[in-house]
Amino acid sequence: MSEGTKAFQAVLLPVLASHFPNALASDLEAESLRIALAVVLDGKDEFSLERHMATARDLSTLEEIGRLMQELAELVGKLHPDTQVSFLKARYEHDPEASFSSNRTLFLERFENEVDRMARGFRVVEEAVQSTGPWVSRPNGKPRTDTSVMVAWVTGIAFDRLSEDRPNIVDDPNTSKASGPFLELVTDVFRVLEIHHSPKENAKRAVAAISENKHPITGGYSPFLV
Repeated sequence: MSEGTKAFQAVLLPVLASHFPNALASDLEAESLRIALAVVLDGKDEFSLERHMATARDLSTLEEIGRLMQELAELVGKLHPDTQVSFLKARYEHDPEASFSSNRTLFLERFENEVDRMARGFRVVEEAVQSTGPWVSRPNGKPRTDTSVMVAWVTGIAFDRLSEDRPNIVDDPNTSKASGPFLELVTDVFRVLEIHHSPKENAKRAVAAISENKHPITGGYSPFLV
């Protein structure tokens, strides 16, 4: 993970935690990564033939990583209990909460949670790579300038995953003022990422795209919420 991605994720995690106080830490971590990648990938990618080929290679590699992680978890599960303890104690020898114990259940739980957290992270990366959209036609060398709507869109996906509610915006018919938890989240995300575009307009575009399972830029089918 690049330093830029880590930096974006570091400012996003507290925002998500404040909006979703009951969410699991692993879910918050995965969704903060999803939003951070929208900035890192979407802000500077150029849609050249080389990028299309790289996307295909990346997706193939991510699928292989997911398969290997599952195999690793299964192999550890087949070890003799004593060997499992030795393996997992070595894995967590610098963990102050685990290294003092020989409790196999504790170690297995930690290991399974770690594998699950990594798998979630790779799924987020895979979706982020897919969302760059190799079907987009742009002149070589021309960077994307639509990061704001992409960030709002993936924030909407994160909202759906963390709240189990589809993102929406409420318009007051008397004041024409927009409100709602999703708009509040987008506003906070834009603030910490220093995105100087309208949270309301981009949140509305994100809501429309998500409700139709469409990519907000290309209009292509993006069934990430199905």
